[in-house]
Amino acid sequence: MPITDAGFTIEDAPTRLARMRAKFEELSGLTPNWDDEDEFVSILMTVLNAELQTEAETPQAIWDAYSPNNATGRANQNLAAMALLEPITASASRAVVSLSGTSGVVVPAGKIVRHSGTKTRWTLLEDGTIPGDVIVESATTGPVTAAVGTLTEIVTPVLGWSGSTNAAAAALGRLAESDAELRRRRVDALGASSTGTVPAINTAVLAVDGISGVKVVANNTGAPLTIGAYTVADTRVLVMVLPDPLTTGEKAALAGALARTVAAGNKTVGPEACSTTIGGTTYNFLFAYADVVPVSVFVSTTLSPGYTVPDVEDAVNAALADYFAALAIGGDVLLLPIYGRIADITGIESVYVTLNGVAENFLVADSEIAQLGATVVA
Repeated sequence: MPITDAGFTIEDAPTRLARMRAKFEELSGLTPNWDDEDEFVSILMTVLNAELQTEAETPQAIWDAYSPNNATGRANQNLAAMALLEPITASASRAVVSLSGTSGVVVPAGKIVRHSGTKTRWTLLEDGTIPGDVIVESATTGPVTAAVGTLTEIVTPVLGWSGSTNAAAAALGRLAESDAELRRRRVDALGASSTGTVPAINTAVLAVDGISGVKVVANNTGAPLTIGAYTVADTRVLVMVLPDPLTTGEKAALAGALARTVAAGNKTVGPEACSTTIGGTTYNFLFAYADVVPVSVFVSTTLSPGYTVPDVEDAVNAALADYFAALAIGGDVLLLPIYGRIADITGIESVYVTLNGVAENFLVADSEIAQLGATVVA
């Protein structure tokens, strides 16, 4: 197909086949029995049409690669790279464990604890001193769960280290950024070249290794703003990040990103602190962790004949995990897209979903991030 003012779109295979058959009849004066699959000319046309379809898909893919709305995979990433963006890779879940045993014993980074139920492995990111807390990270990426008091099994012993536990549930990791997410972020980043803008701060912070989510609120209203539990005075900037917590190195990198993008004269707010030194000058900033709100999901299904709950349970849980992992800070949990994801699962004829016991959308504050809690598939 030629490139027109409307763009380039290949002819669909059935239309092409009908056109080729009509052209053959016009030029040959013959009318083959096209419904006869054993007819030589019919076979020839079918094979030729399939080959032409394959050949036509290549220029279509090249054309789509230059369209932000159509590009996928590597082509979409190439367009994002023009805005100095790299795709966000999958991240691991994190938790804080309390170490117990002989006082003063150092448990080195790299040691491993295990979930008492699922047996998932979690690695210490930094050295920890007994008694004290240390950050651990799941060995696999994605939303790996760990409820309160489940990270209790020591896999790699250290003399004097006798116990560990987590007083809070793990902050869930995320899946790799989808094409749709990267497209949205590219649009935001196009306004990020100047210092002091929200897109500029968002882009710089999200580029920090280890940070999987960010929300920036810049108050230029002339009056205080209330964002969840935080009050943001005029000319102040609130930066909320995930995961909770960050390591010492990640906090320093966050401070570096803020030093490059927060406009002079604007101050940051929040309960957490980070700092960096550039050219002999130390820059101090405040920030906040997004407040994690667990959402329990109950899924009641009507199944196709021959299917049982175990046949669809894993697929339902994966769909829920995928949906929650893609939520942004301040993003409400909406029933319609959840219904859409579950309805596509083979074996499910109908579904009824509740969020924290209510069949309504679950709304969160601007400072909160919804996290998948307990799930029940019935």
